[in-house]
Amino acid sequence: MLIYLISQIDNVNDTAPQELTLRLKDYCDIVGVKPSGGMIEYIKDSIQGLRNKSWWIKTGKKKQTLFAWIDTAILDGETVTIKLSQSLQPFLFELKSEYTRYNLVNVLSLRGKYSIRMYEVLKSYAYKNSGNGYSLRIKLEDLRDIINCHKYAAYKDFTKRVLKPSLEEINKYTDIEVSYTNIRFGREVKEIEFYIKETKGVNNGALDVVANQQE
Repeated sequence: MLIYLISQIDNVNDTAPQELTLRLKDYCDIVGVKPSGGMIEYIKDSIQGLRNKSWWIKTGKKKQTLFAWIDTAILDGETVTIKLSQSLQPFLFELKSEYTRYNLVNVLSLRGKYSIRMYEVLKSYAYKNSGNGYSLRIKLEDLRDIINCHKYAAYKDFTKRVLKPSLEEINKYTDIEVSYTNIRFGREVKEIEFYIKETKGVNNGALDVVANQQE
C-alpha cells in the first residue's frame, strides 16, 4: 500500500497538502486480486495502519526526523482520498524517487497472493540498512496479521504455502535477497528473524514479467 501511494505522488509543492485519490479497483488490479468486501476491508485496514504509524526519514547528514504519513483519509464509494502529512511535503519528491525507481516494477512482478504484502513489510525497514543489509525480527502472529493470512495454523503448512513461496518470488524478481531463521520458544516457532540484503537495479526477470502482463 505504501509503495503504491508514493508512486502516485505528482506535482508536489512545499505548501499545499498532497492529496491522492485511489480507486480501489486499480489497487486490486495491481496486486492481482478481485475486488471484494474482504479486500476493501484489507485496504481500509492498510490505510488505517499507515495513519497510526510513523517513520524515521533522513533529513540531514546526521539528522533523522520522525514523520507521520497520513493526515486524513476519506472513503467515498469506490474511491478513497488520502491527504498526506503536510510536514512531509518537502521530502515527497525525494521519497518518490527513492521508493519507486525500482519498487513499483518489483511489486508488479510479484504474483503470489502474499508476496506483495511480504515485500512491503521487508522493504519498510530498509532505513535500517547500514550498507551490509539489515534484519527484521517479528512475532509469527504479528506477521500473520500484517500479511492478512490466518490460514495454515500449523507452522509447517504456513512455511510451505506462504513463507517459502513468497520469499522465493521476492528473491527471484525484486531488489532484495531474503533469508530467515526460526526463533523457537520451547518446541514451537514463535518468531521469525529475516535477513535482508538490497541488490542494485531492477531484476531483468522482473522487467520480463511486467512486460508480459501488459501484452
